[in-house]
Amino acid sequence: YNRDVHIVLTGLVEKTQYNYIYCFAQDDEANGLGSTPNKMVWNSGSVAGSKVAQVQIGIGSVTTLDDSPPSFTKLQIQDPTAVNIKIVVTFALNEAGTAYCRVARSDSGETAADMTINRIITASWSGVYNASDVTIAIDNLENVVPSLTNRDDEVAEIMQSTQYDVYCWARDNAVDTRGELRYNYMIQDYV
Repeated sequence: YNRDVHIVLTGLVEKTQYNYIYCFAQDDEANGLGSTPNKMVWNSGSVAGSKVAQVQIGIGSVTTLDDSPPSFTKLQIQDPTAVNIKIVVTFALNEAGTAYCRVARSDSGETAADMTINRIITASWSGVYNASDVTIAIDNLENVVPSLTNRDDEVAEIMQSTQYDVYCWARDNAVDTRGELRYNYMIQDYV
């Protein structure tokens, strides 16, 4: 009695606007014996909060949140002989988001297991996808200015006739019901 309740709707599709959400309620009893419940009416009576139509208007439309991480719909590396001192990565995502890439020399001993998401991000090679292909032209192991950081940066230009492994990862630009960013991230296994 006189308590807020939470109604959980299931089976909805993410990123979908629902314009008609109706709620109906009835109590357990009318006379203290449980014989005749009081029910909400559709749109009559004097108490607005007990009308199904008024509650629907009060709720308004609801858009479900994006709960899925992005995925690459395109991930290509340009022919390395076209630009000898750069690794050019072109990508597209299935939704707006940012992709991050890192390269490692194939003979460095680093493996995919060593390439954590934070390690990819700290290379500072990224591109923002909105609707058309994005290109990241990598000309150094890390896109940083060593004098501006407090860590051991890997400053080494991309060298001609050297093999590199390329690791990329992405997050989307999903927002919550207030319009604040609430990223969905690719999992580590996707790297």
